[in-house]
Amino acid sequence: MVLNYTKGTISHMSEVTSGTSKNGYDWARQTILIDIPGYKGSITKLSLQASNEMVNELNSYNVGDKVEVAWSIYAREWEGRWYNNVDLVNIKSQDQQTEQRPARPAPAAQEPLIFSESLEPQKDDLPF
Repeated sequence: MVLNYTKGTISHMSEVTSGTSKNGYDWARQTILIDIPGYKGSITKLSLQASNEMVNELNSYNVGDKVEVAWSIYAREWEGRWYNNVDLVNIKSQDQQTEQRPARPAPAAQEPLIFSESLEPQKDDLPF
């Protein structure tokens, strides 16, 4: 599992939804929204799903708290349709003093997938 780390401010916390599955397992889910300051791209908010144990951990946080979150994203198929999940894996206050996580290694250089010669116009290319 690849973890992503983001710092931001909690701007919304949904009510906890819970129930029991067909197999008899208890479940709980809560959505939190994180505002990401100073990000220049198109993502300024991050919506995360917390489940089971993470819901209990969220009890100590409130809207307006500055946090650092670890999250993962994955896709799943259900009845022929695909859905993305963005799951909260860990949360901590930015005020807490904790040990630093190890730096990620630099990605290895890769060969280009398209060679420049293949971009030259070909005899049978369409004009659009």
